[in-house]
Amino acid sequence: MLLVFLSQLVYGQEKVSSGLNLNYSLVHYNDTIGHVRQIDIKVTSPIWQSTKSRLSGTLSYNNVSLNDFPAVFGADLQGLSFGLNWTGIINPNEALIIFGQAGIYSDMKNLSSDALRERLGFIYLNKHSDRFSLGLGLSYGKQFYGNQLIPVIAVIYHFDNEHWRLSGAFPESPKLTYNLSGRSALNLQISEQFASYRLTAAGDSGAFIKDTKVTSLFTYEYKFSKLCSLAAGVGYNMRQKYELYKDGDSSQWYFINTPIGNKPMPVTSIVHNGLQFHIGLAFNPPF
Repeated sequence: MLLVFLSQLVYGQEKVSSGLNLNYSLVHYNDTIGHVRQIDIKVTSPIWQSTKSRLSGTLSYNNVSLNDFPAVFGADLQGLSFGLNWTGIINPNEALIIFGQAGIYSDMKNLSSDALRERLGFIYLNKHSDRFSLGLGLSYGKQFYGNQLIPVIAVIYHFDNEHWRLSGAFPESPKLTYNLSGRSALNLQISEQFASYRLTAAGDSGAFIKDTKVTSLFTYEYKFSKLCSLAAGVGYNMRQKYELYKDGDSSQWYFINTPIGNKPMPVTSIVHNGLQFHIGLAFNPPF
């Protein structure tokens, strides 16, 4: 959602994409094998545009299905959110991006304002040359487990060899791309996921699931046309953790995913590292 989306708007490298992603992994705990299926759907559209600025909106839905997990974790964790991204061009080489997102994240058994999560931040983006662009920024997220600060280092770098490109936002989603042709590419990406979902059933007042994942993913991407592309691959979850908490602390602060001060202890948790399978379909609108 960050650099690739933002720099494309400013420098017109590609269209902003909407799409669907499906991830599947196995989780071993005790003598049981759980199955995790995650579906992410995103629809992005421009709202307003002038010669110096642009406002776009993104509607997102995700579903994390926890199959063969202990009942206390629930079965389906869902998120429905809307985000706004404003990009203002300061001069031909500099831009300021301000973004915000808010949504409901829960098991959707009941709708409540307690299930509302928000995130906002900014990035200052500088195009140093045709090959290298660098952005620096900061985002703040209100999670159910506390307040989260994430620094953003956004990069696009085209190597001397025209096949290679480094892009993405560190530390959340850096990606190395090798272009095989004008239609196909190989991607190696590291993604960090920090999520929390409120449990809203009666008797679960204040309880939530913290979902933390760090994944290395290798994919093959093929563009059928300028409007549509398909990516498929396999990755490894270097850290995959699901934690159940009875309540959060609104005064607790985190730097990325590290608590500042005392570390809260979950009621129970499941931790497993293993393979992840991925398939994604992206649509690039003609506008």
